[in-house]
Amino acid sequence: MANTGKLIGADYSIARDSGSWAAPAHIPLIGAKDIKITAKPAGEADASDRVSTPVYEKKIPIRHNVEWSFNALWNGGAGLAALRNALIAGTAIRLALMNRRPAATTTGGGVGYRGDWLIKKGSFKFGLRDAQTVDFAGCPHGDPTNAVVSFTDATTTLGTAETQATKKIGSIGSVNDSANAPITAIKDISLDIEWDTCDATDRTAASPDDYDAYMATRIKLSAGIAFQWKEDDTQLVAFRTAWKANSAILLSILDGAYATAGSWGVGAAGGVSWSITDYPLDANLTDGQLYSVKLVPAGNYTVAPAFLTTS
Repeated sequence: MANTGKLIGADYSIARDSGSWAAPAHIPLIGAKDIKITAKPAGEADASDRVSTPVYEKKIPIRHNVEWSFNALWNGGAGLAALRNALIAGTAIRLALMNRRPAATTTGGGVGYRGDWLIKKGSFKFGLRDAQTVDFAGCPHGDPTNAVVSFTDATTTLGTAETQATKKIGSIGSVNDSANAPITAIKDISLDIEWDTCDATDRTAASPDDYDAYMATRIKLSAGIAFQWKEDDTQLVAFRTAWKANSAILLSILDGAYATAGSWGVGAAGGVSWSITDYPLDANLTDGQLYSVKLVPAGNYTVAPAFLTTS
């Protein structure tokens, strides 16, 4: 039976697959909040001609371009962690995107896309007065085992449901110095992970499943931290010293305390080398002196960037 009723946003589902391509077992990502699908032609040919008077602009859409994004409260749980792991590895992950929750229902299966996707971006934010959030974005993978296709879900058996994990609050995130000590003057923290990609689209797939596809090439990391200046704080003075000397500063940026097992982020014992690329100050008349510092991995480094899970 075809879907006939009006669907609400909460019906839409992004699901991992613990089964096989022939017999999927979808596991919905329970943490996904607002989901957006961008769908448009990959190219357009100008097909204007002299057939009619007046002359109208006419176009022929060519191939398809589909990408998705969603935000979530970061919890380190199995679903979001699977996307994070695919992100930092630059490898494909099999997902199904559909306009209904998976498994057979009285109104029929969901319609959408399934296949191997590249997680091309993940933006983590650890705000002082907010929950920890993450924004993921994905596109079809250019070297897939199973290329992305349009599909109607016929799943009758779900994979093992994801167990809800504790949502993290922003204030437990940390920036740690070369002695692995937290810099407690830090207010808001962000950590952005994004891949440069190459266009791996070819003629393998035929219409209507001729989706543009991409492969990861170079990973880009950047971090943002905000703090109110305190002249006698030696940890903050270290940022000014590094900025003035164009030298690297050793830091670990994590979603929890360095001393807490299981905290994850970019770092190492003693920190990894970061360069300060922006060091702006806002000194408003009715506020404190607020710095918003941007960091990227240092080119002249003593410790190369690395992803860390504390133990």
